[in-house]
Amino acid sequence: MLNLIANVAVLPEHRRKGIGRALTRRALELSAERGTASAWLHVRDDNPAAQQLYRSLGFVERASRTTWQWEPRDGKPTLASNRGSIRQLRRADWDRQRAWLEENYPPEVCWNLGFNPDRLKTGFWTGLIRWLEGGAVAQWAAYQNNSLMGSLAWEPTTSYADVLWAASSADMDEQAFHLLLPHAIHSLEARRPLAVNYPAGRAVSAFQDANFKALHTLIWMEVKLKPSG
Repeated sequence: MLNLIANVAVLPEHRRKGIGRALTRRALELSAERGTASAWLHVRDDNPAAQQLYRSLGFVERASRTTWQWEPRDGKPTLASNRGSIRQLRRADWDRQRAWLEENYPPEVCWNLGFNPDRLKTGFWTGLIRWLEGGAVAQWAAYQNNSLMGSLAWEPTTSYADVLWAASSADMDEQAFHLLLPHAIHSLEARRPLAVNYPAGRAVSAFQDANFKALHTLIWMEVKLKPSG
């Protein structure tokens, strides 16, 4: 079992008095009393004071993730036509796509995204279940020399922005998303914002060239707990 410590906040006039440390320490004590194996939290990458506080309490950085967002007012990016081809994902490539999705969206830091890779699986029965449940999905795959480079899936939401799920490896995602992101925007005739949560520092120029802006980067940190008593 894991615990998440969230929204540790102190009024500006009462900061630097040890209140944040005391609150976090008490949350860790409660977690240990319940037999929790570890505790997690996330902190913005532009808040070094909070990062140092959590490190002093034993937290270790486990992941860093950036939320990118495209707004219709920012305009459609130029399509990239010389980086490969886009077509429907081959069934034979599903296992590879799923492995990339699980690597890019590990459950310990993506539990809050509502992500389920099985919703993206190709095939008649999966498509029928999605249709019966009213869950629309659009999906594109980028290939070069008949080899899969990456995929991008779109799901609508009831929140401010629809979501894109990006699957590729660290050595191919830049090239794949230079192709896929503009194609998705044009294919969707997107009138709503689009959001992508992705490992920080990866495929940055691909997102920027597709007119996505980085909203924030969160550092996920974990501390191992010893059972109390």
